[in-house]
Amino acid sequence: MSLNHFAIVLILSFLPKCIFSQEVFSSETELTICFEAQHTYVSDLGFYLIGPQECGSPIIPISPQPQSTSPTNGCCCNSGNNIDSLCFSTESNLCIDVCNSPVPLSGTYGGYDSVSGSTLIDWTPLYGCPIQSGSWRAQIFDCIGSDVGTFTGGTLVINGLNDSFLYHISDENSSINDNSCTHQTASIIQFGTDQIVVTDISEFSSNDVALHYSSIDNAISCQNIGGGNAILILYDLNGSILFEATVHENQLTQLPAFRGIGIVKLFKGVEPIATSKLVRP
Repeated sequence: MSLNHFAIVLILSFLPKCIFSQEVFSSETELTICFEAQHTYVSDLGFYLIGPQECGSPIIPISPQPQSTSPTNGCCCNSGNNIDSLCFSTESNLCIDVCNSPVPLSGTYGGYDSVSGSTLIDWTPLYGCPIQSGSWRAQIFDCIGSDVGTFTGGTLVINGLNDSFLYHISDENSSINDNSCTHQTASIIQFGTDQIVVTDISEFSSNDVALHYSSIDNAISCQNIGGGNAILILYDLNGSILFEATVHENQLTQLPAFRGIGIVKLFKGVEPIATSKLVRP
């Protein structure tokens, strides 16, 4: 190990772990999730949000299939078709009545009708979850057979106190599993794809340092590092080193397989010239 390399590791070992902290979901977080779909008999469907894997993948009912919330609704209370910007949000107190709503289903809601009346969505299982994650998902039940449909789009917007993220559905035009009314069988859609989000802290370099991530190769390339070599270190959110390597300008550096959120730091000498968050679902 070189002297400079030893100095980097030594300095980093005494840095407070809070530098790797990220904002987590709280009562102050604003979340809105929206769906687009083509489906006959919209009352066949139920909607659930699945939180990040980093906090145990909590499941949040946001609009269960109407018959499951009140047997008096029967199996097929709304024969209308399609979903057009149907959203659920922490900022709404309106409750959707799927059985009696015009179609295509649309609007922004914070709850749903149930046998006990209007029920607001309970977002509290998300408290403490990272708002930036590659593993936000949604699940759609299709509780009645025969009528079928397809996802055509969706977004997840999360506004924290310091950070905001927009995630798009990663697999548009995927089929909705028919006659699937359990968490084991129902369709799951992913929000977001592999991404690298660069935070500019390049106070120590006059160059516009750039880090580029290739999800195909699971590799990072560096640009504008000022000539020579640099040291790239990948950490987990607790500050533990997952990977380190000497890198060169425009050279792809293969990363180890991992899931979740990593922190990438690029060093020349003992000072970082760039840092990034790498999110892999």
